[in-house]
Amino acid sequence: MNETKGRQSTYFLKVVHLDPAVNRAVQFALADNLISLEKGGKIRLTDFGAKIVKEILQHTELFSDEKEYLEQLGKAVPEVQVKDIMVG
Repeated sequence: MNETKGRQSTYFLKVVHLDPAVNRAVQFALADNLISLEKGGKIRLTDFGAKIVKEILQHTELFSDEKEYLEQLGKAVPEVQVKDIMVG
């Protein structure tokens, strides 16, 4: 697998079945060291990414519409399915 500066190439992302905007967002998140790629193409939040998420969640005025949307989406997706996707 190609690596650049310790990061895996986004060329090998296995997210191709999703919207192209998701792939682009994943590329940006990799470039900013918010996420990392695990074996098998799984995506994991880095410590730095977790810190950013924590800061965003602490500020209720930031991304309020997006947070509401994701909360509603979370109610529709079984937790087991999410864990399978995130951890493998």
